[in-house]
Amino acid sequence: MAQIQAKVSPEDHQTTPVGSQQLGNVNIREHLRRWEEQLPVNETDTVTLYDLADRGDREGAQNIITRPQDGDRLSDLSDHEGRGNRDIMIAADSEDQVPNDYESLPFLQQGDMVELLGASGPILAIFIRKLETQSQFYTMHGKWVHRLSRTVWYSVPHFVSRSIVAHILPYLPQTEVEEEKLDQMQALDPSVPRGVGASLIKPMLKFVEASDDTSREFARQFANVYRSMAHDSEVTYATLEEIAEKVLGQGPNGKWPATTLWALHRALTQNEYGFIRDQRNHRVTGSFEIRPKTESNSIGQVRTWMRQYQEDLIAGATAAATGDVRKTKGPRKPRHIAGFVRKARAVVQQSRKRRAATVSGTIGPSSVKVDYNATNDKSTYRCVALDEHSFSYAETLIVRVLKAWAIHLTVNMHSTLDSLGPMILRATGMYEGYELGLPTGFMFLQELGLVEPWANRVRFEARLALPGDELDPDTNELWRESELAATNPLEDAMGGLRKDWGDLEVFCIDRKAAWEIDDGISLERVEDSPSVYWVHIHTANPSAFISPENAMGRYAAHLTETVYFPEMLYPMLSPAVTQEYFSLAADRPSLTFSAKLTLEGEILDTTITPGTVRNVCHITPENVQSALSEGAVETSPSLLASLTVGGEMPDRPRKGHKNILQTLTPSQQETLRTLRDLGAAVRRKREGQGAVALNLPKPEASVYLSDSPNIELCPSPTSARFFEGDPIISMQPTPYRQTPDPILYANEMLVPDLMILACEIAGQWCRDRSIPVIFRGTLLNPEAQSPEVFRREHIDPAEKRLGYIPMALVLPYLGLVGRGSATPHATKHTILGSEAYVKVTSPLRRYGDLLAHWQIEAALRYEAQTGRSLIGSRNHSNRFLHYSYSQIQEMIPRISQRERMISRAKSLSQRHWIMLLLFRAHYFKETALPETFEVFIVSKGRVSIQGKYSGVLQELGGTNVEMAENSLTKAHGGVDLGDRWEVKLDHIDIYLRICDVVPVRLIQKAEPWDLG
Repeated sequence: MAQIQAKVSPEDHQTTPVGSQQLGNVNIREHLRRWEEQLPVNETDTVTLYDLADRGDREGAQNIITRPQDGDRLSDLSDHEGRGNRDIMIAADSEDQVPNDYESLPFLQQGDMVELLGASGPILAIFIRKLETQSQFYTMHGKWVHRLSRTVWYSVPHFVSRSIVAHILPYLPQTEVEEEKLDQMQALDPSVPRGVGASLIKPMLKFVEASDDTSREFARQFANVYRSMAHDSEVTYATLEEIAEKVLGQGPNGKWPATTLWALHRALTQNEYGFIRDQRNHRVTGSFEIRPKTESNSIGQVRTWMRQYQEDLIAGATAAATGDVRKTKGPRKPRHIAGFVRKARAVVQQSRKRRAATVSGTIGPSSVKVDYNATNDKSTYRCVALDEHSFSYAETLIVRVLKAWAIHLTVNMHSTLDSLGPMILRATGMYEGYELGLPTGFMFLQELGLVEPWANRVRFEARLALPGDELDPDTNELWRESELAATNPLEDAMGGLRKDWGDLEVFCIDRKAAWEIDDGISLERVEDSPSVYWVHIHTANPSAFISPENAMGRYAAHLTETVYFPEMLYPMLSPAVTQEYFSLAADRPSLTFSAKLTLEGEILDTTITPGTVRNVCHITPENVQSALSEGAVETSPSLLASLTVGGEMPDRPRKGHKNILQTLTPSQQETLRTLRDLGAAVRRKREGQGAVALNLPKPEASVYLSDSPNIELCPSPTSARFFEGDPIISMQPTPYRQTPDPILYANEMLVPDLMILACEIAGQWCRDRSIPVIFRGTLLNPEAQSPEVFRREHIDPAEKRLGYIPMALVLPYLGLVGRGSATPHATKHTILGSEAYVKVTSPLRRYGDLLAHWQIEAALRYEAQTGRSLIGSRNHSNRFLHYSYSQIQEMIPRISQRERMISRAKSLSQRHWIMLLLFRAHYFKETALPETFEVFIVSKGRVSIQGKYSGVLQELGGTNVEMAENSLTKAHGGVDLGDRWEVKLDHIDIYLRICDVVPVRLIQKAEPWDLG
């Protein structure tokens, strides 16, 4: 195996491992400077580690347990994952161009009662109104408070009427408050009549009193709730109402009152371990993840061992101080923490001979590189087990607790159990001067070899329930059954109904690395009508061969969506069938959504047709862009043609594409140009209905680990390990611009425009026949400004003057047009300008699309069998549909929740690898970076928490970064949305996925119309 020595000298790390000395009151920045002064080395042979540490307290600022608080300051209810993740938006699917981060909770409405977290416990408050980015509340203590629009975990809708709230409105702030007043409860002016707030306070106090009575009445049941609900070895899920019924029995009139539910809610959230709230949607779903008793027992056991360890330390110190050694003599039981700590210390010391410890929530790259051409599986790394440091059963329990704390995030961050991890870190003596929070805990597991040095921690989230990990045995079993079912013969449920598309040329446009091809497009000219065309969107058709009851259908329902991480693929359907039977290619089945269009974008007719495509052409987006650019060129080329660390990225074409066309004939170019123009014409029609053309940044990284990134069922390692080599990470960044070239942008929108058209065709078809499917739409916020007014006053003038919609206006507009919704009936989608919208173009990778195909095909078969159309029908029974209206309604919450979770996971995974690339380039000089970058400010980000604004790096395809104000920004009147600044990279945190930049020069101040 070929090995190349890296620039980081392992001897440097071996001499004095970072954090191994007693620092006393010296902080880590000063310690590292002294350490490097004592060990002068050639600048090209080492990394300046104190630069990594010179960032102050990052994790501590987010930990509400350690943060000083006073009685009038509210705590942050954000979950573990919220720490440090303030991306401007989560990536959207290409069909709808809608950021899924906006598909969230229904809005709070005036008069709703919510639970806020104060220093001494929960505080009830009435939601008053939304003021731009801040929400206004009036608390049970008679004080008002403004908070950023974060998650509220619990609410009672319509607790008081709007008319009662109206009495207090004149006495509360009418605009946002200064940053220092955020989360700070404020008393009303003494001149305010006492009765104004009483009508709000009295109902809340009465509610608390009744809830406290319930807590006393059911004290025994609440104390035993975990024992009653938890499974011995499996993760389970239940809503608050379901837990109440199981623990308390059936409530009066079949439903427990809100006072009882809040009492139970408090009991569950105060439980130290076992109940984890739905981190994205708990206020609506009331759903809890219930951890198994085996995990709880493990944590309890480790806590006992830690207590014994601390008692031993105290006894030893006392004996040494007094000279009384009697208490330390005699037979003693094995002390598991002490043994683990000794072993861990030795392993960490060995690790630092190979990789540098940092304060960026990860360890540095390997001092030895692995040539993937010299390995059997073309791997960029090798793993070596340290058998001399194997773990006993007791030590594996300690490891589980550390993983639950720092990786799986299943330990309640507000409980005393959250201190177990820091205690173990402190006991090793290897992290003196480090913040003993989650990032350091994660790095500790990397140094033990229990987690890969490059690990994407999103992959380990228990709630994602991905196959291949020991976290979810049910998922692994369903996956095995699905893979087995993929070997069985397939039968076509649409046989006899398929249209043969013959020589019609179908263009499948997708990336070279695509694993499967979901869709293709084609064009038919209408005879005697030169300006009228049939546009066909052909989709893969697995639903005709896989039933909902089939093991593949059940696994698809469980996973909900193919999960694409740069380093790993978790397919919803087995590649054994998608690659061989369903991925669009010649002679493959399809379900085709067709529209008869004029050149002006008017839809004259629509059809849905099962069929077989014969003449399929595969093209990459780059080839389409080249063929249709018509002389247009990139007006602001990137400073970085490519950015790669770890070696040369190998070429890895996927099986999805068959015979990719490199050049297009004039006829093919003309067909694609016509399809592009027709899709753009339909888009303009939708824009007339309120649709917004979004130009969102989508930075992407490519990762190469080995030639076989397949799912494997991997048990936890039983010994410490080390890894030599690192993955190859690459970006080919396209500079992000607010105003793209019109032709280049039109070419980029060719596929998205037609995918949206297909989803509209499906939506209208199902609406007209009352077919229950998952319709996508938006819900307006009744408390917010009218989006029509905002568009008329701000967006339209800016677009007319600039030729595009500034990002500084896009984001607030998205907040006004409403949150995404999913229902069994048609709902208007304001962002898309569509009256009925159903996702149908990706049945190979999205369960919602597969479900829609099943329903549509059942209706097509019924129409064919009966010889009559279902248009105008109402209230279908289940005699021919797979799912009824009520069944779809029951399925939607879980599917929507999973879709949001997976969308966010994919986005954060991309962010992880981009941050890791920058980390290795910036600190370890694996590739050259520009001295400075240009950042475009797009949102306030965490300005109210840490004085930081969110922006996108122009040169890196819109990579999200955070920029704090300083004396330079203040000299230019502060930071405004739409500003362009020249910046330098300052700090990169891999655990939190944060890149901080420092402004060095103002490039351009935002124009007034950018501010909205």
